[in-house]
Amino acid sequence: MKSKIQVMYHFFKGLIPALILLCGNSSLAADAVPDKVTAYLQNNFNIKNQVWGIETHPKNGLVYFATNTGLLEFDGLSFTMQESNQIKSLRSICIDDQGTLFTGGFETFGYWEKDEGCRLNYIAISDSIEMNKNDEIWKIYQDKQQIVFQSFTTIYVYDYHTLSKITAPGFMLFMFKVHDQLMVQVLNEGLYLFKNNRFEFVAHSERFQNVKIHAIIPYNNESLLICTEKSGIYTYNYQEFSPWNTSASEFLIYQTFNAATRLNDSTFAFGTILDGIIVSNAKGQILEHYNYTNGLNNNTVLALGKSPYGGLWIGLDEGANYLSQNSSVNYFSTATGSLGTIYSLLKIGSTLYLGSNHGLFKTQLSQNADNLSFSKLRLVPNSQGQVWTLAAFDGEILCGHNEGTFRVTETGFNKICDVTGGWSLKPYGDMLIEGTYTGLVTYKKNSQNQWEYRSRLNGFYEPSRHLEIDYLGYIWVSHPQKGIYRLKVNETKDSIVAIYSYTALKKSLNLTDVYKLNNRVVFSSGKSFYTYDYVNDSIVPFTVLNNALGDYKQATQIIPWEKNLYWFINNNKLALFRISIESEPTLMAEYVIADDHMPGQDIAIIPFSDNNFLISNRNGLAILKKNKPNKAKDTTHIFIHSAFFHGKNKSATRCTFEKAFEVPFFMNSVTFSFSDPSSIEHSGTTYHYRIREIDDHWISTALPKIRYYHLKPGNYHLEIWSDANSQKLIQEFTIKPPWYLSHWAYAAYAVLLLLLAWLFHRNFQLKLSKQRKLLEFEIKQTSLENRLQNTNVELMLTLRYLIQKNESLQNLQQNINEVKNAPEKLSPRFIHTIDKQISQGLELQTKEWKMALHNLKLSQEGYFKRLKE
Repeated sequence: MKSKIQVMYHFFKGLIPALILLCGNSSLAADAVPDKVTAYLQNNFNIKNQVWGIETHPKNGLVYFATNTGLLEFDGLSFTMQESNQIKSLRSICIDDQGTLFTGGFETFGYWEKDEGCRLNYIAISDSIEMNKNDEIWKIYQDKQQIVFQSFTTIYVYDYHTLSKITAPGFMLFMFKVHDQLMVQVLNEGLYLFKNNRFEFVAHSERFQNVKIHAIIPYNNESLLICTEKSGIYTYNYQEFSPWNTSASEFLIYQTFNAATRLNDSTFAFGTILDGIIVSNAKGQILEHYNYTNGLNNNTVLALGKSPYGGLWIGLDEGANYLSQNSSVNYFSTATGSLGTIYSLLKIGSTLYLGSNHGLFKTQLSQNADNLSFSKLRLVPNSQGQVWTLAAFDGEILCGHNEGTFRVTETGFNKICDVTGGWSLKPYGDMLIEGTYTGLVTYKKNSQNQWEYRSRLNGFYEPSRHLEIDYLGYIWVSHPQKGIYRLKVNETKDSIVAIYSYTALKKSLNLTDVYKLNNRVVFSSGKSFYTYDYVNDSIVPFTVLNNALGDYKQATQIIPWEKNLYWFINNNKLALFRISIESEPTLMAEYVIADDHMPGQDIAIIPFSDNNFLISNRNGLAILKKNKPNKAKDTTHIFIHSAFFHGKNKSATRCTFEKAFEVPFFMNSVTFSFSDPSSIEHSGTTYHYRIREIDDHWISTALPKIRYYHLKPGNYHLEIWSDANSQKLIQEFTIKPPWYLSHWAYAAYAVLLLLLAWLFHRNFQLKLSKQRKLLEFEIKQTSLENRLQNTNVELMLTLRYLIQKNESLQNLQQNINEVKNAPEKLSPRFIHTIDKQISQGLELQTKEWKMALHNLKLSQEGYFKRLKE
């Protein structure tokens, strides 16, 4: 049921554009035109967009336009009107070697300087001199060390210090600078050289006295082209004037010539009042013609200005256009857009077949140098609807279509298979195999040696957008939604006998398509490539290929080219790689396609000539020039032109940028405005940026402003790059810390910390000393107490001994007294001696007793006294 719904969906998807075409004309006769003209200014500003002068700044590539209402600045991404109350309108512009911008207009001329807000301010030099009433400055040139301003009546010379006024010999038309010489036409007389602030008549130039000269440009190193308004072009070899009888000169006579410039040594651009511009070679042959019908805003050209990127700015009566002349990619589309989105291309001889969502178209190709043109672009009858693929096998053209598969001939569009949705055709032995909305079908040669439908491969009926056949004969199929299948075919090649599903990997790896590189099956996921491991029967990362491809490992399509050459499509980038078994992949060429031209899927690329490729895009075709593969990358020029910092009711704008700069902390929110003047060569560019220290991923934008808020103090690196060039712009800046986190603050904090540490240490030492003294005192006190205690003990022991001794002596004396009174008498002398000794002992005992009591009293008194202390 689901397969039927998908079939119906694809059927009606192709049927709708077919019905649209059937309601209209089935035969288209619209020629394709180069889509090389980019419109600027028109409707971008509510101003009178007459552009009288165009100059590109030599240092930063910014483009300045002298318009009716003032000076307009273009940085590649946005326009800024530089206003001044002194200016009513501008007619001329010049930028000197130092980058100073001079302008001239109605009754004023001067220069511009940037202020602190990054805006240009006008300074009128003409205020220092009296200008003629209603004078307008039509031309400005740098002449060595002075600037020359020319009006119709007067020449003003400014030497950067003083201003002088020089009257012309007659009424002047325009001044021109060629080969470092200034030439001016004086009406009714001829040409004059302006040298050393004097006029010198050019011999034989009187032939132009009644002719208006609107441009003089170098023809070669020895001669000039004198371009008149309605009398054609003349050559001048500094000896004589000769008519330049060419088709370009003839065209300008009838279209009223107005402006010219030499694009390079062999190419010239001429602007007209009536019919746009033409580009010619040195022989005067018209190579290109652009007017309102193929891209210009209008047909009246007022000014031409060369771009440093190889293109041409065209100032018009309404706005300006840019014509890319040096791009590696040129775009082509039909004037009506009836071609639709192209899905397949096939070139047979000089006939180009284009398969689109509107049907099958064919056209005849012609080429003049590198300029491609189409003629007789027509819808193949009965081919209306979605065309998916075109292929030629053995000289026969087959077309895979929403309604089936068709054989394409010079006279017909004949169906050979009714199975709807012919997505892809591949050789399959001596047959062809095709993936369709409802499975696989095969084709074989019939008796007339033509391809005809053979059979379905029964057993598999899933939508098969892409298919590849590996060296073992397995068929690999990619399902638009489910992922990858591997199919085994029976010997008769009419049935599928085994289906190996890898649809689970659709969710985990997002495998979407199958391709083949050097006979090896490869799968894409949009992030990297995978391949099949036959030994382990598993899909594994293709590490070697991924490492070699760089960003192109994210390619969503691979297109085989020549032997060992493959195109890889990654978003709006295309790269041609040489991939062989013997060596690593090598990048051969790389291109950038504008986003608005890239189709959503299935890009077709075919060789157009030895040096060019044709590629399908959303609105038509693009031609890639093989000899200029990296031009867009080489010319990319991104730079920051202003940075606005703000915060806490304060703000500042920076206009100049060194390698690094600092910003105060109180203005830590920033808006960077960047420019890319080279974007005129690769419109629709996406830019990517990040601050390395903050962002983990790149941020994409199409706007020229980058904002960050409340950045913390520290060093930052802003990086910007574009799709057209992977080279990064890196701007380093620093958010300074607040004063209390500055280096001086940290130094003060360090000194204060050291002081506090010293005070703490000092206080600690004092406390330690006090504690030490207290401890010593306590130790001393304890020692004294211990001695007192010991002394007391000794005294107590002494007292005890004295008491015992006293008692013994008293007992002895008592016994002697008893002896005296005894009847047995001892010798009185003996008794007297003994008694005397005892008495003396008692007296001595009494003295010792008193002394001991005194010492005990003193000891106790000293103890209590110290205890009180």
